[in-house]
Amino acid sequence: MQEKVLDIGYKHIFCHICGDQTRNLPYWAQIPMGDPGIISIGHEVELETAARYFPRDIIQGNLNAIILQTKKPEEVTRLPANWS
Repeated sequence: MQEKVLDIGYKHIFCHICGDQTRNLPYWAQIPMGDPGIISIGHEVELETAARYFPRDIIQGNLNAIILQTKKPEEVTRLPANWS
């Protein structure tokens, strides 16, 4: 499906890879997402790990949505990068 979307002229595909997909990242990395692709990962996947598999893509995520719902903005911005 992604290849067809790119073939008709879209340059970037946004894809959320939900949950702990760490073991599946080598397979996800084989799917064309554009140049660059936009990859969103669940809080269970380390950013550094995702970056190894998607070195040319934009990566976002890795923040537990419950934190966004329950913490104040200033608390969220003070969290360490590896806190989930």
